[in-house]
Amino acid sequence: MRTDLETSSQTNPLVSAVIPAYNASNTIMRAVESVWIQDYTPIEIIVVDDASTDETRQIVDGLSGTGVQLIPFNSRKGPSGARNAAIYRAKGRYIAFLDADDAWLPNKISSQVKVMEDNPRISLVTCDTMMLSPTGKLLTRSHDTRPPDPGAEAWKTLLAYNFIPTPTVLARRRDLIELGGFDPKLPVGEDLDMWIRLAMKGEVGVIHQVLVHVYDRPESLMKSCINGELEVVLPMIEDHLESFKERLSSDKIQSIRGQRYFEVGCNMVFAGTYMRSLPLFWRSLWLGYRPIKSLINLMRAPLMALLCPVVNMTWKKRNTAESLSA
Repeated sequence: MRTDLETSSQTNPLVSAVIPAYNASNTIMRAVESVWIQDYTPIEIIVVDDASTDETRQIVDGLSGTGVQLIPFNSRKGPSGARNAAIYRAKGRYIAFLDADDAWLPNKISSQVKVMEDNPRISLVTCDTMMLSPTGKLLTRSHDTRPPDPGAEAWKTLLAYNFIPTPTVLARRRDLIELGGFDPKLPVGEDLDMWIRLAMKGEVGVIHQVLVHVYDRPESLMKSCINGELEVVLPMIEDHLESFKERLSSDKIQSIRGQRYFEVGCNMVFAGTYMRSLPLFWRSLWLGYRPIKSLINLMRAPLMALLCPVVNMTWKKRNTAESLSA
């Protein structure tokens, strides 16, 4: 069995950066370079190519002389399979997760390792992020919309909402392995599931500083994630509520459920699937979560479903006329 003395120096433990990638040829170098510019050493970089159909694998393979390790998959295994393969390959005491289209700021790893080394009770440490548009325009900070809840009770907040973006996480490799890695049965929400399980092992540390740039995803991906929230994430949260029911009051369980239903309903509205949001707002209203807002959304969603096709058709006709007259 690998020991800490084998995987780290006395002062700077080895950190393994894990980057799953699928069709990320346009962004993978930005992600890797953000690891190279860290003011902390040593860091090993492991990129898992999840059966990309673009040039991702060739780009990463060309970095072998720089020490970047490539794990190539010939068939899709999803984010859980990709991250688990890298975790078991890694030599580091700590695992730092990075998505292939995001980037770390230079002091991300040094700041987080210090937090972990100073407090052995912490099972994972996260930080604030800045959301950027695909063109690099600054949008929002994650802590403004998802207030973090550090400490030993963070798992309760994570059941209600996820305040931990994946590329912000640093965790101990041994804890990830003891928990059996990410659940491959979860096509989405596998990261939240892991953060909940890690939070149950100890405390969640939070750095209230932007250390990660997260780039906005295409709308098509957002819509697929919305379906996953309904079909995968909500059942996963229900499983955790059942497991933790002895440690949660009935009022807390009701509040968690209400907030989850309300949030997924809002996300469906944002994605344009208005009618599918109705049963979720009904449930949040019945559970007493933000009753006035839930009621407003119940009345507004059908109206938006009727009006939006008309609005979209008007815009389409206007754009067509403008293009013909140009």
